[in-house]
Amino acid sequence: MRLFHSSCASCGATANGICSTCVDALEPAVVPPLLAVKSSSVLCSYSGVGAKIVQALKFRNNRQVLGPLVDALAASVPDDFDAIVAVPSHPERRRERGFDIPELMAKRLSRKLAVPLATPLSRVDDGAQMGRPRAERQGVEFRAADRVPERILLVDDVVTTGATAVSCALTLGLAGARSVSFVALAATPAPIFDGPIAAGAAIRAE
Repeated sequence: MRLFHSSCASCGATANGICSTCVDALEPAVVPPLLAVKSSSVLCSYSGVGAKIVQALKFRNNRQVLGPLVDALAASVPDDFDAIVAVPSHPERRRERGFDIPELMAKRLSRKLAVPLATPLSRVDDGAQMGRPRAERQGVEFRAADRVPERILLVDDVVTTGATAVSCALTLGLAGARSVSFVALAATPAPIFDGPIAAGAAIRAE
């Protein structure tokens, strides 16, 4: 499997994963307020160059794009945290790719921000979210450990409806977290966020 790429994942120019021109071409994304989430920060829109770059990471194993993207995301994180927590991926996706993007993001953010990693969440839904109808994406469930950090930075790769972030935040809050902030590499264009964000998100805490 090819792990090293010497060209931009978007335009093909010589670069270490992503060239400066394509970095400048990333379109901004705004995530509206999410239930139980203190603040949200997303690097770019999952469209145009942003979609090409993130798809290269997710589907073509181009991990060289991850470093520049996560480093740029780290610069936008304003608060202090007790721990960084990756959204647990579905085991099927992990097996297919051979790696876990939110986990890799969390590890790099941990090094950049000097904040420890924590793994208080486990996934209890019965399927991967990608490709599901929007309504079904609101049913994802998580369990939390008996004790969780008080101030958490939650990490995911792409946010679509916000249901997963909300479910994680509610679960962590029930388990004792005082605040949960959220960061992602990309968000789908704004029109998909309508109504009360992920109001039907299922939660379960132990």
